Amino acid sequence: MGKDLKGKELGTGLCQGKDGRYIIRWTDNYGKRHTKYANKLKEAKEILTVEKYKVQMWQDTETNTQITLNNLFEIYMDVSKQKLAKSTLINKVEVYNKYVRNLLGDLPIKKINKQTIRKYCSDLEDKDGYNPKIALVALKPLFRFAVAEEYIIKNPTQNVVCANTRIKKSKGERDKVLTNNEQKELIEFLLKSNYLCKYAYLFLLGSGLRIGELLALKVEDIDIENNYVNVNKTVKEVLNNGKKVVVAGATKSKAGNRKVPLTELSLLAYTEQLKMFKQNGIILKSKDILFPLLSLKLKKIKNKKAINEYARVRTWNEQFRRLVAKCRELHPDFPMITPHSLRHTFATRCYEGEISAKAAQSWLGHSSTVMTQYYQHLTEENIKPDIARLSTIMKL
Repeated sequence: MGKDLKGKELGTGLCQGKDGRYIIRWTDNYGKRHTKYANKLKEAKEILTVEKYKVQMWQDTETNTQITLNNLFEIYMDVSKQKLAKSTLINKVEVYNKYVRNLLGDLPIKKINKQTIRKYCSDLEDKDGYNPKIALVALKPLFRFAVAEEYIIKNPTQNVVCANTRIKKSKGERDKVLTNNEQKELIEFLLKSNYLCKYAYLFLLGSGLRIGELLALKVEDIDIENNYVNVNKTVKEVLNNGKKVVVAGATKSKAGNRKVPLTELSLLAYTEQLKMFKQNGIILKSKDILFPLLSLKLKKIKNKKAINEYARVRTWNEQFRRLVAKCRELHPDFPMITPHSLRHTFATRCYEGEISAKAAQSWLGHSSTVMTQYYQHLTEENIKPDIARLSTIMKL
């Protein structure tokens, strides 16, 4: 059992040297001793995990030939535990179990080639409820890992593309962004409606937050005095005693921790949300969730317990779909958007308002302005000034 410089046990094969570096030692199947070094404990544990699997499975050629895709996935997940968020791990397991485990999982990885992957994707095209593109996204990092760790020489998923997904969009559905007129239609529809959940979606549109960040907000995260929203967490699903529970955890990235200005729309949504709860006999306190789940059918808030229970993002997405369907009854040409479309709309309004790229990047919580530009869409309205400028340039 090795120890660090403070005397803490690190486990077999790990210790910390006087220079602060972590020392990883192991013996291969032929009795040869190996040593590696790492600057961080997390990195050292990852190296040791990989090398142990190499000892167990890779160096024995006969055994390695029989390593199945399911075996590889277990190895990959064991290593990934040390660097991926729990919610990401849960999602990977769910996708793999649905798309791969019983379809490709029993095949030895050395017998999987590009033809195997192409046929697999083609077969998924004929299965209801399956998206071959999602399957390929699940397989690619798995095979990249296999190549990096020398289980195989070539990645069979490299340069393989899937046909168009079977999951088709509804008629009139359009991704990502609302025009100015559509934005007004949505705001008017929500404000005139009796839906108690309406202020959450108005706040989403007025702030550009991700839906998970919105659902994690507490009353104390709104700083009225300084006019900003303090974003420092997001809701995610984790396993607790074998059951999925929704908790508030770290944001998507370091850039996700940010202060977002309170716009006129988001401030209105905040104040009306507090007023609505007060009218129902509930005073929201600083530690209470600002936007707990309030269903479309709810007419009066009676369950105080819900104030401190985080809701699943999937539930809010589905509720928004039904809400947009109601809006389309009044405005048939209104697009079938998602809550994330409101974030794209916010980014596009920033572009139209000539907000600096750096400011928009900061408010949206992007790591680079490149991603922010991806969120800022050209519409018939906001491209008109550029067309006018082009006309003056391209004169006869």
